[in-house]
Amino acid sequence: MFIEDTKLDRPRPQDLSWSDPEVIALERFLTTSSVHKRDRLVYWRSAISDVFTRLDCDAPCGLQFEGTIRHRKFKAIDVSEVLASPQHVVRTPKQIAGDRTDSYFISLQLNGAGTLSQDGREVVLQPDSFSIYDSIRPYELHFDNGFIRSYFRFRGSFSIAAPAAWTH
Repeated sequence: MFIEDTKLDRPRPQDLSWSDPEVIALERFLTTSSVHKRDRLVYWRSAISDVFTRLDCDAPCGLQFEGTIRHRKFKAIDVSEVLASPQHVVRTPKQIAGDRTDSYFISLQLNGAGTLSQDGREVVLQPDSFSIYDSIRPYELHFDNGFIRSYFRFRGSFSIAAPAAWTH
C-alpha cells in the first residue's frame, strides 16, 4: 500500500539532518522506571493518552508494571516504539466523544503477541505482523505478555492507493 502525498516541495532526504526542524519537531522518551512502583500505572495511562489518544489501561501485573515509549513527532506523522509489560488498552465511545482527533494508526508487532479488536473484528498480533486502525472508532488492544510494538500515527484524513494488481 502507498500513501499518496501531493506535497512535492519538501527537501530531499539527503538535504536534511535529524536536527533540522523540518524533519523532527519533538522527541520524547517516557519511562516508568523513574516512577515509584505504586504510581507507575497511573503514569502509564497518562503517557499513552498523551502520546496516542485518550485511552484507558489495566495491567495484571500491578506494581510490577514497566513501560517505555520512545516518541518522535514529525510534521505529518508520529512514530513511537513501545516496550511494555502485559496490559489491556481500551478506547471507548466516551473517550472518543472527548477527543475527536481523527487519526489512523499503522502498528507493527516487533516482539510478543496480542490482539486488536475494532468493529466486531479481532486480529492476532504476532511478530512481523501489522495492523491498521482508526482512533474515532472504539478499539481494544490486549497483551498477555510483555511486548515491543512500533506505531505510526497519521492525523486527519489520508488516502491509501492499492497497487494496480490489487484492483483487477
